[in-house]
Amino acid sequence: MSILRQRMKEDMAIRGLAPSTQQAYLKAVERLALHYGKRPDRLSSRAIQRFLLHLHEAEGLSWGTCNTCVNGLRFFYHTTLGRTETAFRIPCPKPPTKLPIVLSRQEVIELFAVATNLRQRTLLKTTYSAGLRGSETINLKVTDIDSRRMCIRVDQGKNQKDRP
Repeated sequence: MSILRQRMKEDMAIRGLAPSTQQAYLKAVERLALHYGKRPDRLSSRAIQRFLLHLHEAEGLSWGTCNTCVNGLRFFYHTTLGRTETAFRIPCPKPPTKLPIVLSRQEVIELFAVATNLRQRTLLKTTYSAGLRGSETINLKVTDIDSRRMCIRVDQGKNQKDRP
């Protein structure tokens, strides 16, 4: 592992970034280095800007993915390398707000019928009815379910936040 990569990992750990965010940021810096075949600390802001444009136009990445790359590269250059003069960015348009897809009763019944055993069906129904994310379902414990009050407590969900 390179010294720069190790420094960046330490910086992200100190700041308490989620593991998935750390992976995304490291991947962004790695892609940049592979794209130019150079160490990322030796690239200009203009080269970085061209790389970000390449991601969006040539590789067809969404604005959200490009924005994650921008944030990862900004973290690397500003925090890890201590540069304050980087001038790369992609102006990200706000994504259009979309209404969620609501399943019909028949579709919900068919979805639950796919689960072949009681454990799978219970997990699927709990996830669906409580609106849990996959990671929240995985980390759910029996003690998190309050059947008297009909509540589920989610510990350390998205952004490490608890919610009832």
